[in-house]
Amino acid sequence: MGVIHHTLQARPAPLPGAAQGHCGGGHWWIAAVVCSVGAGDRQQLVSQKQIRRSFLVTVEAPNGTSFAETDRALRFVEDSLRHMPDVKSWFANLGHGNPQVYYNVAAHADSLNYAEVFVQLKEYSTRHTPGRLDELRAQLARYPSAHIYVKEFVNGPAIAAPIAIRVIGPDLDVIDSLAGRVERIMTDTPGTRDVKNPLKVARTNLKLEIDSLKASRLGVPTVEFDRAVRLSVAGVPAGTFKDQSGEQYDIVVRTPIGARADLDALQEVRIPSAAGRCCLSRSLRHCSSRRLPRRLRGTTANAW
Repeated sequence: MGVIHHTLQARPAPLPGAAQGHCGGGHWWIAAVVCSVGAGDRQQLVSQKQIRRSFLVTVEAPNGTSFAETDRALRFVEDSLRHMPDVKSWFANLGHGNPQVYYNVAAHADSLNYAEVFVQLKEYSTRHTPGRLDELRAQLARYPSAHIYVKEFVNGPAIAAPIAIRVIGPDLDVIDSLAGRVERIMTDTPGTRDVKNPLKVARTNLKLEIDSLKASRLGVPTVEFDRAVRLSVAGVPAGTFKDQSGEQYDIVVRTPIGARADLDALQEVRIPSAAGRCCLSRSLRHCSSRRLPRRLRGTTANAW
């Protein structure tokens, strides 16, 4: 804790627990939120562990991971729990979180790359159980295709983590660089674990730029280009279908694709013109990629 406080308070700042500076011509802030009370050696975390014979295991795979790959990670967790003699039972949810099982733990929304396991122990030993959970964390950390976290229940209000650091500024490249430095500092600080940096894995956006001059000569409206691309990749809703049991299903029209859409699906997109002819999209657009952050949130860590 002292290392983080010293780092953030090294220069005067207008706000408590915040550092201010200039980098790359931009103005940035680093704000630390440490959920603690007291001072010095008497400092204690507000979120104290709740001695319970249960805990959660969360599986977070990268964005775009298929349902089958997330299920494979979930089965790895279940196989690890099966070899723990202290485990009494568990129930798992694939694609979404468990129903709310503790007052300050909200249910996770539906997501193909998420799974959650609620585990019950035969008994909780203050002497042996924490060490066995650390062994489980070390075992699950060896899984290469997903981040797997073991979370014990804590008292207090719902928070992202006992330590949360926000990097605020107008330049995304500077924020990315500073977030990486903060992540390394927090990882090297004794007593911290489960350090999450949302900017660590970037997202690649595909940008389609229309050749407006060529499209106008061929009589292709811009709205038709957008509609054709959406039809080939995501599909366009065309109605609903109700079966005999009363269940309704959306009818989506799209071009034939494989298990998931790829760049080849954009090569054969045909766009109708005002003259009634169809033009291939590849003759009317330029394709480029751009690196963007997956989501803009702070760097957090657990510390016990």
